[in-house]
Amino acid sequence: MKIPHLDLAREPVSAPPHHPSLSRWLETQSRVVELWIERLVGDGGDPRTIAVLQQHAAFLREAGEL
Repeated sequence: MKIPHLDLAREPVSAPPHHPSLSRWLETQSRVVELWIERLVGDGGDPRTIAVLQQHAAFLREAGEL
């Protein structure tokens, strides 16, 4: 089964319009994910979950720099 929104993530991204609210939201989301990473690492959380969250945080940071 294909999920349409996941297929969109694989398409090349042309320069999206810069919007300050979007940049702030991406930065906030990145910080929230990083806080969860710190908490999970401190609590001995599942390494696979931590790795996925690290990838997600990197994606959010990269998206905020576009």
